[in-house]
Amino acid sequence: MTPNSAFRDPKYLVLIIYIGISALIALGGYFYYNYRKEARMEEKFNDLKAIADLKEANILNWKTERLSDAKTIMNNPFIRKNFYKIFFHSSTEFIPVFSRFIQSAKEDFNYEDIFVFSNEGELISTTNRKNTLSDELIKRYLDISKSSTEIYFGGFNLNQDTIPLLDILSPVTVEGTFGGFALLQVDPNKYLYPLIEFWPTPSESSETLLFSSDGDQITFLNKPRYQEGSTFLLKIPLSQKKVAAVMAVEGILGFVEAEDYRGQAIIAYLKKIPSTDWFMVAKTDQDELFQPMKQEAIIISVIIIFLLIFIGFISYLILRNHMNSFFIKHVNDELGLRSAEDVSHRKSYELQIRKLNRLYSTLISINQMIVRATDREGMLRDLCDILVEKGGYRMVSVGEFPSAKMKLVASAGHLDGFYDQIPITFDDNPSGCGPTGNAFKGRKLIVCQDIDTDPMMRLWRSEALERGYLSLAAFPIISHEEAIGVLNIYSSSVEWFDHEEILLLEHLVNDIGYALGFFFIDEERKKIREELIATEEKFQQVFKSMNDGVAIHELVFNPEKIPIDYRILDVNPMFETITSLPANQVVGALATELYQVVPPPYFDTYTEVALTGKPTVFDVYFAPMEKHFRISAFSQKENGFTTVFQNITEQVEARYYLETMNIELEKRVAQRTMLLENANSELESFAYSVSHDLKTPLRSISGFASILESRYLSKLDETGKHYLQNIIQAGKNMDRLIEDLLRYSRLGQTKPEFTSVNIKSLIESCIADLKTVIETSDAAIALPSENLFVHGNSLILNQIFSNLILNGLTYQPDGQKPVIEISLVEEDQNVVVSVKDNGIGIAEKFYDKVFQIFQRLHREDQYQGTGIGLAIVKKAIEIHEGEVWIAESELGSGSTFCVKLLKSNKP
Repeated sequence: MTPNSAFRDPKYLVLIIYIGISALIALGGYFYYNYRKEARMEEKFNDLKAIADLKEANILNWKTERLSDAKTIMNNPFIRKNFYKIFFHSSTEFIPVFSRFIQSAKEDFNYEDIFVFSNEGELISTTNRKNTLSDELIKRYLDISKSSTEIYFGGFNLNQDTIPLLDILSPVTVEGTFGGFALLQVDPNKYLYPLIEFWPTPSESSETLLFSSDGDQITFLNKPRYQEGSTFLLKIPLSQKKVAAVMAVEGILGFVEAEDYRGQAIIAYLKKIPSTDWFMVAKTDQDELFQPMKQEAIIISVIIIFLLIFIGFISYLILRNHMNSFFIKHVNDELGLRSAEDVSHRKSYELQIRKLNRLYSTLISINQMIVRATDREGMLRDLCDILVEKGGYRMVSVGEFPSAKMKLVASAGHLDGFYDQIPITFDDNPSGCGPTGNAFKGRKLIVCQDIDTDPMMRLWRSEALERGYLSLAAFPIISHEEAIGVLNIYSSSVEWFDHEEILLLEHLVNDIGYALGFFFIDEERKKIREELIATEEKFQQVFKSMNDGVAIHELVFNPEKIPIDYRILDVNPMFETITSLPANQVVGALATELYQVVPPPYFDTYTEVALTGKPTVFDVYFAPMEKHFRISAFSQKENGFTTVFQNITEQVEARYYLETMNIELEKRVAQRTMLLENANSELESFAYSVSHDLKTPLRSISGFASILESRYLSKLDETGKHYLQNIIQAGKNMDRLIEDLLRYSRLGQTKPEFTSVNIKSLIESCIADLKTVIETSDAAIALPSENLFVHGNSLILNQIFSNLILNGLTYQPDGQKPVIEISLVEEDQNVVVSVKDNGIGIAEKFYDKVFQIFQRLHREDQYQGTGIGLAIVKKAIEIHEGEVWIAESELGSGSTFCVKLLKSNKP
């Protein structure tokens, strides 16, 4: 055969055409898949970059706000003035007030802890004495503070509970001299971590991670999504070159295809956070990104394969029909039709041809319908209609199983309420053992060639035969390896479903399953798009409802590419409220035209933000509007910037007023304090003089009473003797009272010298001084075993505990042996001394009264005393800046007095 004759031969011509069409379809599918893959990659890279840029701006804004808060706190005149008094004049009386201010600042600015250190690294004040810092960390921060006056962003450190805290270091200088520093600790879990970990669109693997270089390894600063409990603990060595975080540290920034901390293949966008040692990665698993592409590839491949098979089969039919026509014509021409057997064979062949034409016409119509289908339910309805109209079936239905009972989704043909008679299920009940239930459970084809005799149709036989159903094929519909429904095809003929028909219908059902899977994917995409639209609407709602003014700008350049102005692109309603400028005049206007100044307001600052991406925050007075503003500026796109501003005129004026009032108040407090100190000094001197002067007449009265008792007692009657004894006893009581008054007044006359005092040894000394009283009352005293030291004056401390022990010995029921227990407890920077007795006790309503001077709860004839002993204790404790209280006391059950003193670290 010559080449020309080969092209004229129908067999070769059909084969060449088939190969050409197949190649074109395959190449088209391949190029379409690559195009979709590249578009998907570009789209995802843009999403990752946008998210990374947004989070970078948010992080820098958050950092700037925290530094601004720290600067506001540490520049407060009250803070600086008290630093001066504490560090340069050793005025320790200001420390409690200073500590309360620091505690208030912690709560107002939402800090976790605040520490204040002197210029020698000594802790002055803290808001949490349970949380301590290592000596090494304090020394490092002290060196940093001495070398620079700028507020320093110290980074992350773990506290004692292994919780990561972010340190902000603020040096304090007074009159040009370094006075100390404050360490402000922020809990990143309260804002920073949620900000980083939030992902604006639904995703199973996407996440943003913050990390830094730590020697020869990477340390992650926030918790990875797939590494539970790893915050600040997950580390990766720099030797793992394929990991995205390692690439960032080595200078590879921007878009990368790499691995994450799990070894999973990802696509990522890498950034270096400006003015920090932090890096950021925004990433998504490649499996998640390309999963829809894989499903699309499968669908495209199946459609291409089906088209190739279909085209090949049509080519085969055309060729065979041509050959058969040629053969029949040749035989008729040569021999003619001579017998009934030839006629019968020809009719059988024609019936087979018509059946194949019917099947392939049905398949072509269904595939065209699948290509045009826009929704799942409509596609299933059209499927049933085509199978009935072109396939010639009696009835066709599609059922799903949202529960154990089948739900009819679509149907066509002679239905006549068939499924209303007996429900179809897929459980183990008789209603679940029919062809439909078995096909769904077993995920396999079930064929009943004769409904009248098939045992599976026992429950439905009469209803089926009544409607002309003689045979049935139940096809399970499979999508993503899961059975989602059943296609039931009923025929009006017995033994209708032969091997060829079943094979083609199975291909059809497989195509339907893949198409339904595609609809599921499309529905998910629509859902994601709707969520993105909803997110955008939320952002717009936030933009419009913000209490701060917001304006979006872009730089304007001259022909030499030098910025000369900026244009306002959009503003929120609060912009109009704050500035009184209408939006229709602002949007689209140049700043020079709008504000009538050249260059436009804060042009250099805004230009630097737009070109470098570095955000800033500043307070400024804008003279044209006569208002004070706090402006935050940050860049969200190239050559553009956004400003968020507040009208702080009232706050500035109020701050100035408060500062003025604070200065005036401090002057008044100082004057009143001086007057009060003078009055107290005069009062104490007066009390001392009065007490001392009363001694002289009292000694005369006591002396003459003693002479009367020794010389004239025998000459007095009983009444006279009684009166004389009363005079003598009153003199003794008066003497004790004057002595106590002298001791009370002496406590405030001079400032005592404080040293480190061993509290156990001091209590032993007190017991030695009271030895006679203790032995007379046969008392038992239990001493503490600990050797703890307190900061105080030993003479005054002796008075405190002598009075407390004597109090327990004196106020006892008649005939009871006194028992006193003394214990020591160390609490943070203090020592608490407890003195517990078994005496008569004190009612709760008198707890405060007993510490007041001259307050007695019993008559003189019941218990001797002056009513000054516990007042002396209270005043002595106040001199030590400590506390005294009754921890526990009930009438008849004894009392427990507690004294809190400052602990001394030097024995």
